[in-house]
Amino acid sequence: PEVAPHNPLQPTVLLQDAWTRLFGTDALQPEDRRHFFGVAVQALRRVLVDRARAWLHQRRDARREWLSIRHLDAENPGPDLEVLQLEGALSELETFQPRLARLVELRYFAGLSLHEAATALGVSQATMKRDWAYARVWLTERLSH
Repeated sequence: PEVAPHNPLQPTVLLQDAWTRLFGTDALQPEDRRHFFGVAVQALRRVLVDRARAWLHQRRDARREWLSIRHLDAENPGPDLEVLQLEGALSELETFQPRLARLVELRYFAGLSLHEAATALGVSQATMKRDWAYARVWLTERLSH
């Protein structure tokens, strides 16, 4: 897809382009695609967390970099999150709800819609909606402390 130089590249577009370049348009096997998105999203998560840690290390007294998940659900805006706070919460969530942690990764780090995340995780849209509602409430409670 053509991207104007002044427009920021969206994570979903980046992942779709990477998929096409690596595997072509004919290699859309659901299992392969699920695996690719899982690995790619975890890599994106690590890059953002490492970047945030390095930034904090260099500027301990400076203002922290804040990222928002508000764009993920326009009807129910979520809290502004700091990357390292989100990393801690996701690590905790992985211990008892790994699928929910993968969902948050796909939505937050890759910018996937609920439909795209359901496909990537191999679950129904109804399950994805329930999972997303639970994950949002859990994250809001966990990060408000």
